[in-house]
Amino acid sequence: MSEKQILLSKFLFDSASNAFDPNDSFSCGLAISLLHDSVETLIWAIVKELDAPARPQSSFEELWDSIPKAKFNTNQKSLPLRARIIELNKARVNFKHYGNLPDASDATKFLGYVQEFLNTATKEFLSVSFEDVSLADLVRNENVKKFIKAAEQEYKKQEWQNVLVECADAERESLSSLNTLFPKVDRNFRYAGDHIGSGNSSDVGSMFRYLSDYLDGLRSVSVASIVGVRLPEYIRFKNIVPSVHYSMSGVRQVQLFGTKAKVKAGEQEAMFCIRYVTRLAINVQTNVG
Repeated sequence: MSEKQILLSKFLFDSASNAFDPNDSFSCGLAISLLHDSVETLIWAIVKELDAPARPQSSFEELWDSIPKAKFNTNQKSLPLRARIIELNKARVNFKHYGNLPDASDATKFLGYVQEFLNTATKEFLSVSFEDVSLADLVRNENVKKFIKAAEQEYKKQEWQNVLVECADAERESLSSLNTLFPKVDRNFRYAGDHIGSGNSSDVGSMFRYLSDYLDGLRSVSVASIVGVRLPEYIRFKNIVPSVHYSMSGVRQVQLFGTKAKVKAGEQEAMFCIRYVTRLAINVQTNVG
């Protein structure tokens, strides 16, 4: 089985979801193109698995028609949702070849169609759960991958707070490789005010700590932008996850839902955070190396 093609299909679907902006017709067209690529990639994986009589130059519909004739498709099953996926194909042609911009409602509709197609087709023809395919397998940093995989396991157990902790650690580890290029504010600066002799030394110390936190915040936003993270998603992520630190002995210390966290953990928040840190890790290795 071509596991890499299934993984690529999921990556393309995730990229389509990430590209989609209901307020921008161009992003809707890009999402539709990526959705079509996701479907076609999966169909080719099925063609290879079942030994279907398709050729590299086969049209999309010829590719579809080859599946019931496949050598190992003993029941002559057809791919699901043909009419809906052919509609997607026409929308992709209209956008890519004729420059017709789709409506946001069309892109939303096709996102649903393709998700249903991918879930059904992988299960029926490849005996794989598409939902269980992990994009973390695209992450080269083994420590980051470990945290994302741990978050996915906690998600399956519906331990939402634990998901957020693992995601916070995944983000920290992903961005740690950028500390040399974009240094954090020196710890000595944070406490410099404590060493200034003054009757208002406590006020001076507070000012330096405020400035340190402010500059670190600006740095974090800048780094997120550099690696291609959308600012609204960055803010949402930061408002969900707890603060995670490590002691000198390597013990993880977690501050759960302090004043920084304004959103209660739930299934939606947990899934968002997993998708966010996975995309972040892939962006870091793509844009920075």
